[in-house]
Amino acid sequence: MPRAYGFRVFIVEAFKNRKKDQPPLDSSSSSNVRSEIVELLERLADRNTLRFPPREPVDGEPAKPTRTATLTGPVEIGSEVIHLELAVGETGSHGYATHAVEPPVNIKDRSAEQPHRITLVFSTVSATRFVVVCQTIHKRDAVRRFFQLLTDEGLRKKQEIQAEQERQREIARAAGERLPSAARVPRLLFDYKQAADNAFLEEILSGAKSASATFTSRVASNRGGAADRVERTLKISLVDENQRQIAPAVGRSWWGRMREGHSVSAHEGVSEVSALLEQEHLLDEDEGDRYDKVSLSIKSEADETTTIAVDTLRDVFTYPVSDGEPSILYYYEKVAGRLHTIAMQDGLHLSRLDPYEVEECLSASIFGH
Repeated sequence: MPRAYGFRVFIVEAFKNRKKDQPPLDSSSSSNVRSEIVELLERLADRNTLRFPPREPVDGEPAKPTRTATLTGPVEIGSEVIHLELAVGETGSHGYATHAVEPPVNIKDRSAEQPHRITLVFSTVSATRFVVVCQTIHKRDAVRRFFQLLTDEGLRKKQEIQAEQERQREIARAAGERLPSAARVPRLLFDYKQAADNAFLEEILSGAKSASATFTSRVASNRGGAADRVERTLKISLVDENQRQIAPAVGRSWWGRMREGHSVSAHEGVSEVSALLEQEHLLDEDEGDRYDKVSLSIKSEADETTTIAVDTLRDVFTYPVSDGEPSILYYYEKVAGRLHTIAMQDGLHLSRLDPYEVEECLSASIFGH
């Protein structure tokens, strides 16, 4: 179901210095947290492309690529909405760049970066949570790198302030003056999780035109490495109404347990689906024991297929936008409607996002040139 371009929504809490046993900070549109985040984003934008070289290879293993990230922005769409782009890539990910007329260009030693739109949305009332919307491109997002950059830049800023404090103390010490006290320098830490969206899940599960269950058994690859190979596959079509209800029932069960903080193992998933299929005489007793993973495919009336497994709910809540790169207006029109539904479910008081206001602000910024 997720198309080439889409987005994911994350609920975020901010903490001062440490997360354990600490209450989340106020993260409203007028809070110090928002101001600190904007400052960190501006610092990151000023640093241009950041590089993350790998550790040195050992025992003759191939060298890993250098990963890169370039932050552009931020642009403040009023006090509640901040837009930026985070381009991420790695050296060696592409060998050549081709052109319709000009000859290919070798870019093997360069990092071909893909920009992802990131939107921060803050509540106008006191709130300990804010929202981050991250664009996905072929199911990939840049949210983990984004929060890593924010956290690392906060530490970098803290170290700069501490170094300046120590410099001032050295000056006072050399002059025989009373040493100024060193103030404690705080920094922000973040906790983020993908937003729940019961309405969207129900749209997928209740609108199924057809469904199937696929069991797979994997064994270690005889070529070595971490990847396993598929030993056997069993696909069962869920034909009548009773059978088709198995997929929605299991999907709701898995999601409900994950929302309550309980993980669902692949073995538990196989056992649960096997038991339901046995009741419908679609699977022999204990036949499911031969497999170690199961996924459920649901096809909508529009012939879009969503695959649900215990470890793919992240992709289920990837909202589709388009197959080609969407314009700012088209993208934010898709985001706006979904964001309002998610905010209501999570009890977050967010103003409705205005796609036209976003487009107007960005057209007058660096993104419009």
